[in-house]
Amino acid sequence: MIVAGTRLAGKVDESQVGFVVTRFVHVWFVPLIPLSSWFVTAGGARPVPFSLKSAFVGYVRGWGVLAALGGFGGFVYLCTEYYSRFEIYFRGGTAVGEAEVVTMVIHLAVLGVLAVLGAVAFIAMRFLSKAGAARCAELSRTTGLNVVPL
Repeated sequence: MIVAGTRLAGKVDESQVGFVVTRFVHVWFVPLIPLSSWFVTAGGARPVPFSLKSAFVGYVRGWGVLAALGGFGGFVYLCTEYYSRFEIYFRGGTAVGEAEVVTMVIHLAVLGVLAVLGAVAFIAMRFLSKAGAARCAELSRTTGLNVVPL
C-alpha cells in the first residue's frame, strides 16, 4: 500500500502563539515537494510567505529518518550476510580474499555512517525550532497576531 498526499512538516519558529510549518507533497511521510508555509496557532492556521527554513527542516528531518533507518537496516542485513565469510577469513580460511574483505568493511562503514548522520541530522533540527525577536516581529506583521518569543 502506498501512502501519499500532503502533510505539514518542518516545524520551526516556535513562539508563544504558534509555529511555522510547510505543506509538502509526501510519499510514505517523506517530504518531496514543498507547496506553501503556514503559521499554526491553537485557533487554526494562517498562510505566511514561503519559509526556506521550514522547508529545509522538513526535508532534513524526513530524509534523515529514512537515512537512519535505511542505513541501520542495511548495516544489520549486511552484518548477517557477511558474518560467515568474515569468520572463515579470520580463522585463516580462504572463503574470501583480502580485497573482498576490504569491500565488505567499506560497505558496512558507509551504511553505519549513513545511519549515524541521518539520526544526527534528525536530532540537530531541534536547534532551529525557536523564533527570535526579529522573526516574531515579522510574523506579527504577516499574520496580524501578537507573536511573542518563547
